[in-house]
Amino acid sequence: MPLALEDLFNDVISKSMRGLALSDAQLAAKAGVTEAQISAVRGGEVCEEVLSAIAPHLGLHGPALIRMARGEWAPAEVSLPGLAQFTTTHGDMLVNYVSRG
Repeated sequence: MPLALEDLFNDVISKSMRGLALSDAQLAAKAGVTEAQISAVRGGEVCEEVLSAIAPHLGLHGPALIRMARGEWAPAEVSLPGLAQFTTTHGDMLVNYVSRG
């Protein structure tokens, strides 16, 4: 069973922007969209046109970002001898945990 993702697509966008030191206004100008549209996708709105427009400016793969936003993407399962993976809740957040046997 695949682990639940800890970051949602909008977390990935926000972290990419922060890592590249891009404001909403700067990303909007680069991608040819409005600041309101940037704010909306950062707030969790799935707008495929905006996601496609901003992805290359964030170093992200547009189709993968869209699949992630739709809930259609998950990383491949990994199985390593001696390790067990679990997803549990911590407050209102899912947390992935790896146990060494």
